Amino acid sequence: MRALLQSRAVVAVTCAAGCGVLALAALKTVGLPRTTLALLAVGALLGELLFVSDEGAVAGEAGESGQSFSFSSGVHLAAVMLVGPWGAALVAALGVSVVDSLRGAEARKAAFNAACFGLAAAAGGVAFLLAGGTPGRIYVGDDAGAICALALTYWTVNALLVGLVVAASSGLPLAPILRNRLQPELSGVAELGFAVALATLALTQAWAVLALLPLLIAVHRAHDRLATLRRETARALETFANVVDERDPYTFVHSRRVSEYAAELAVAVGLRPAEVERIRRAGRLHDLGKVAVDEAILRKPEKLDEAEWKVLRRHARLSARLLGRFRFAAAEARAVEYHHERYDGHGYYGLSGDEIPLAAHFLIVADAFDAMTTDRSYRRALTREEALAAIERELGTQFHPELGACFVAVQRGNDPAAAIGEDGLIALRGGVHRAGRTRFTRALRSLEAAVVVGLVGGLLGIAVGSPLATVAGGGLALGAALALLRSSIRANRLGERIRAAVSGSDPSWAFERTVETLAGEIDVRWAGLLAWEERELDGQLIFERGVSTGPSPSALTSWLLREAESGLDLLRAARGELGRSDIHLALALHHDARVSGFLVFAFGGEPPRHVVSALRASSPHLEAVLAPVGISSPPALALLPVRTVA
Repeated sequence: MRALLQSRAVVAVTCAAGCGVLALAALKTVGLPRTTLALLAVGALLGELLFVSDEGAVAGEAGESGQSFSFSSGVHLAAVMLVGPWGAALVAALGVSVVDSLRGAEARKAAFNAACFGLAAAAGGVAFLLAGGTPGRIYVGDDAGAICALALTYWTVNALLVGLVVAASSGLPLAPILRNRLQPELSGVAELGFAVALATLALTQAWAVLALLPLLIAVHRAHDRLATLRRETARALETFANVVDERDPYTFVHSRRVSEYAAELAVAVGLRPAEVERIRRAGRLHDLGKVAVDEAILRKPEKLDEAEWKVLRRHARLSARLLGRFRFAAAEARAVEYHHERYDGHGYYGLSGDEIPLAAHFLIVADAFDAMTTDRSYRRALTREEALAAIERELGTQFHPELGACFVAVQRGNDPAAAIGEDGLIALRGGVHRAGRTRFTRALRSLEAAVVVGLVGGLLGIAVGSPLATVAGGGLALGAALALLRSSIRANRLGERIRAAVSGSDPSWAFERTVETLAGEIDVRWAGLLAWEERELDGQLIFERGVSTGPSPSALTSWLLREAESGLDLLRAARGELGRSDIHLALALHHDARVSGFLVFAFGGEPPRHVVSALRASSPHLEAVLAPVGISSPPALALLPVRTVA
């Protein structure tokens, strides 16, 4: 009740401030040209109508929640450049209030949205003036600072006003909410580009603005299709989750309840809205892999035998594999994979303590609580208090001690801060983060980018008659091109040495020679050849060699499980991702068009471009000798020093 009153108070204050600013704006715009204001108002209305809703959207590649898209902000920014802050405030408020009302929004919501955009446009306009901008006169080169000040102020004020309402209603800290809202806003520089183009055309060739309409419609349709595709994909996955639940009457709507328990805990801990949504989705989809488990096993009232347990244990990794195929859900794959682990290390895959991602612990305790409070074929349900008492007894053994204590407190209606203290909550918030997929090629494009930047800079120097810019750009492009050529020559030489090392060798000797060849180029801390069992979603180390121990089999298998079907020939794990400070690189080895193994390296530093290129070029030769298929009796593993070669 208190949160509701606080949020309504923030809305009321915002609306009052908006009314005051709009009243002042009405007085300030008396002398402005009505034609310009009318056309800008038309643009604001059309921009609001070309709107893609985020309702039902899912997290994108960046992991944040879905964001609405429209061109209205671009029109608001252009209005500031054309008629100043007060006219822009009126245009923004009019467009938002009219279209929101036509869509059937509540009067309070429409008024709040209109006040937010009106205040944001006015504040952005003031920043534009203070930074030296002049409405009705745009020279992009001279006014770049003023334009940036306008955009940053506009986005920040808008995010702050909405963030205050979210913080008041949810009880969450304001700072993480602002970060969550500003990240996607600041990435939308396309709106700023549209605003500059619109303002420039309006001042020079007004009718040329019509040429932007087909482009805007095409962009809107592309966003609309993307949002629809993402919504349909999310609904399809939820349908699969429902199918899994319905196969077992004892666990009907189980995943939905786990999702609600986990999300409730995430909110109580104080996670950001985007993190809460990821945990909610992980809970909803955590049992997807059971779709491949025989229904007789799921319904069996007696104790499962070892073979049946082996089949059932696959479902966690299969769930992670299924989620990993969807970019918007890949962030949840690790949490889902480990939802049957125990804090003491006696779970499915033997991980313990901090080896288990903190996000997984939300699912572990929520899943266990729902299982204990639900009738099963082999026992009756416990009462809620009996289940909570059981969780308390297992804190530090089955369950994360702090997070489990928070769960118990939340289910009893108590403040989790009273259970573990405010410092404990802060530590939990900092422990939940997204382990994103690392594209190895991303780190290797700097030289190509330098060539392009240099060429563009040099050509622009010619265009504006600047010899200094021409020489600087040309020099940058030439230097980067020479570096690329040198790297290519080194890659060819290293590739020849790798191919010579494995030519005619048996697998163990070829593996050893490959590691030694690479050790002459880079600090190889560890290397291993892993046979991949696709059917079992597992791998087995056949050979390993190094000056230090490699990653744990569970961490290595989990990483490769998520990435094996990414379509990349080289997989990269950043420092710390596998529990080691090294950078790991895995080369997929194929047999009969299927991945049959991985050649994995742990490097002490970032692998140079020529090493990566040489491994890619040598991949067919390495596959011919090292593909684990057919190695019937692997030798005992031995951790041997890497012998460097000159």
